[in-house]
Amino acid sequence: MKLDRTLIKELKAAQGDGSREAMFCLWNDVQDARDLMGDEAYDGPSRLNACLGEYGRAVTAIVVASTLFQRRERIDNWGLSWAMEVLKLWTNRGPSFVERAAINDWFYHPTRICEYAASFLRVTTEA
Repeated sequence: MKLDRTLIKELKAAQGDGSREAMFCLWNDVQDARDLMGDEAYDGPSRLNACLGEYGRAVTAIVVASTLFQRRERIDNWGLSWAMEVLKLWTNRGPSFVERAAINDWFYHPTRICEYAASFLRVTTEA
């Protein structure tokens, strides 16, 4: 699985200079994006589009990747290789950030993220 070059640049840029302040600035955006994508008031595609519009592809990718990683057993490892590539690039993070960045999907089985994130995964990968 190879990520889109533009997404790679965006992920690196989102982390700033690697300082503690930059880490928490990105973390605050990730938390806000996670809360937006976990909001029951939106349907799945609306959540993803709202998150992309407000926070950009890098933050949205981190939230989606964290969710796919945390729910890997429930989704039979669907999208796991994409998620691992994104999480490898998120180097400026705390030890529990991946777990805490996962969307609260109200424990539907399988997780709803598979329904609306597939197109995002396709757009952000290279063939």
